[in-house]
Amino acid sequence: MIESIGIFGGFTILIASILIVREAIRYFKRKKEMEWILINDEKPICYEHGNWDGLKSDPVICQDKDGEYHVAICYEGILDGTRFFDWYDKNDFELKDIVKWIELD
Repeated sequence: MIESIGIFGGFTILIASILIVREAIRYFKRKKEMEWILINDEKPICYEHGNWDGLKSDPVICQDKDGEYHVAICYEGILDGTRFFDWYDKNDFELKDIVKWIELD
């Protein structure tokens, strides 16, 4: 298909795609800045129970201290007399040093 529209048409489509993605990222960053919640202020509500320790939250987006973003699930409860609140990614790897989070719409 690219061959039929020529090199300039393909270049135009590429530039348009880049601009659309860049605008979507800008929109997401503006939205994130308004709705981010620091974990010192509030943590996701863990309410679901099942075949795991404690309660589980809905998936959220979180950011760690290095600025990396993750889709995570939180678990909270008491295990052996000690309260826990842990973050795990979609591959069940524990996430450390989470600083803020936002709900998925």
